[in-house]
Amino acid sequence: MAKCVYCGAETELYVNGVPVCLECSEEREGEPAKKPPASGQSIRSILADDIAKATARVNKASQTFHADE
Repeated sequence: MAKCVYCGAETELYVNGVPVCLECSEEREGEPAKKPPASGQSIRSILADDIAKATARVNKASQTFHADE
């Protein structure tokens, strides 16, 4: 059984190919849809921001992993 990408609970529900539990799915139904960026520059800016955030998460996870050694 798959695990929800948001909370880690076991689920058989998939939304656009991504496992999401019923609770998380219902929570996100009420959220307003994000508008697409207006220009290519906006898209690059958003992607660069996402990369920076992902890199920070990876670094933090790596530090946590190596701290246990």
